[in-house]
Amino acid sequence: MKPLLAPDVLADGLMKVSIERGLYKQVDVGKVSAGAHYTEGDCWLQPPVDAFIRAQIHAKQLRHVLDPFAGDGHLLRLIGQQHGLSAHGLDLHAGDWPRNDSLRRIPAQADTLICTNPPYLAKYSARRKGVWPLVADYFDDSGYDDLYLLAIARMLATGMPVVAIIPETFIASGLFREHLERVVVLETSNPFAATETPVCVACFDPAVTATAIRCYKDNRFIGLLGQLEAGAELLTSEFSRRQVTFNVAKGMLALKAVDGTRADDRIRFLKGADFGYDTGMIKVSSRLMTRIHVEGLNPQALDALIVGANAELERIRESTQDMVLSPFKGNNKSGIRRRRLDYRLARLIIASVLETLPGSKGSESLIFALP
Repeated sequence: MKPLLAPDVLADGLMKVSIERGLYKQVDVGKVSAGAHYTEGDCWLQPPVDAFIRAQIHAKQLRHVLDPFAGDGHLLRLIGQQHGLSAHGLDLHAGDWPRNDSLRRIPAQADTLICTNPPYLAKYSARRKGVWPLVADYFDDSGYDDLYLLAIARMLATGMPVVAIIPETFIASGLFREHLERVVVLETSNPFAATETPVCVACFDPAVTATAIRCYKDNRFIGLLGQLEAGAELLTSEFSRRQVTFNVAKGMLALKAVDGTRADDRIRFLKGADFGYDTGMIKVSSRLMTRIHVEGLNPQALDALIVGANAELERIRESTQDMVLSPFKGNNKSGIRRRRLDYRLARLIIASVLETLPGSKGSESLIFALP
């Protein structure tokens, strides 16, 4: 693609970060448009990842390792040395490697394992950071909303087994599960020095149709992914779901939808009056702090709703090992990954609790105030 400067990137590499206040931030246009995050150290090579690699080498008699987005070659050197594989790299910007745009096509190689840290760049982020003209063709041609998803598609198309360090949000996407053998959440360490993006290692075997996806946090097996996700299945009526509206400044119910840095500062529902958050900061786009309107909710039922919703939330967190909650940047002070509750699941929690409260199905309701 022809390199162009995006409209919001000035000639000196400044990115506009606040239209209202006229603020700019220095940006490395080349690095941002490439989605580059450079891997440092070997903390990503957890025992479950290493076990997958060893099993693939043994079962398929692999002799080579390929990184289609090789960069400085750190991953290649590490895997090549530890497993006795011949290292091969490709990179759009060449360097020590043959030049190849691996977001377009990756040539298949026999007896080869792919091990890589592909580019991460979401569509919305490309626009905000002012590099859209540099990457628009990738998004237009693929239909994916992040470059790493396109990279996975290209790698799986080769038929080679794949080990990829990718954003942990991949798990919630539900994509590419047909050949996903295991996923390892890197909870207590981060292989990137320059970003707090929560990451995982996804291990794919295109030769096998996955029937059960093993899920780990670092070296700890926490269950099969499908079974963990089933812990968040909630049955609620369409009627109840329609009663809940988020980002209503005067809503009686409030939600702190993200874990804090203290271990006891967890996601929780509470009274709007006790929220202690400036309602003027609640916008239609708010996703972390909000107040909620439940149509017709009787104030006398508010306490019971809050108690029930928090209990249901904690049940879901425990039964799913937090895997249905979105990862949030950084860990708390106890080293546990911070999480965010999306409004879809929050809505279902509220609705499911409403249906269990006294009067939920009768004409004399303690939940909804009579007109």
